[in-house]
Amino acid sequence: MEYVCVAIHGSGVKLLVVAVYRPPGSAIGSFLDEFADLLERVTTYSSVVIVGNLNIHLDVDTDPGVVKFQSLLAANNYIQHVAVATHVARLDLLDVVY
Repeated sequence: MEYVCVAIHGSGVKLLVVAVYRPPGSAIGSFLDEFADLLERVTTYSSVVIVGNLNIHLDVDTDPGVVKFQSLLAANNYIQHVAVATHVARLDLLDVVY
């Protein structure tokens, strides 16, 4: 997993924008462990926006990796704001905005 964070501070706001990339074919279990660790480390910010290309087929809600990923985000009160296919050629939902 690769990611970059941008912190924005001002007027009492601590916003963190995190852009995440998971290379295609990389192990989903390792990614979920790293992502869970990342979520733990960003809890000091009052607002966090997570965006990126995770190369997880989020539209396949029966996939065990998708179920674990969605559960991890729900447990941390994140809501997916992308509801349509982002990979036009195959009509897959691979990108996120939480």
